[in-house]
Amino acid sequence: MAYLCELGAQKLYLDNQGSQTVVTTVSGSAGQQQQASSSFQTGNWTAAPEVLQTPNGVIVKINGDQGQSVLQVQGNSVSTSNTAPSNGQAMQLQQVDAMPGSSMEPMQPMEPMQPMQPMKPMKPMNMQM
Repeated sequence: MAYLCELGAQKLYLDNQGSQTVVTTVSGSAGQQQQASSSFQTGNWTAAPEVLQTPNGVIVKINGDQGQSVLQVQGNSVSTSNTAPSNGQAMQLQQVDAMPGSSMEPMQPMEPMQPMQPMKPMKPMNMQM
């Protein structure tokens, strides 16, 4: 199950794919979006992630079968952190069906082109001076 956290002009998507946590940040307006994805080894989630807004960015706490993992998001950059701050404003998470970019269907193969017809023989030109 994927989760979405809206942080003003930025959207943060979280998904657990096997033992990996995929973090995707999407920022910008509808016409010009920037998207970045990172993947971290966190194990299978045992609970929904927690997202905290701090003065230094956003902290994501993941409780997985390999213990707790802490990720720090600053802009479109995501990194692991050793410590989780105790202060921060808890952000609302909502479940979504799919991560951005994963809902696009693959292209269908194109029909093969017909071979070109051979050129007809050229007629000699009658040139006069």
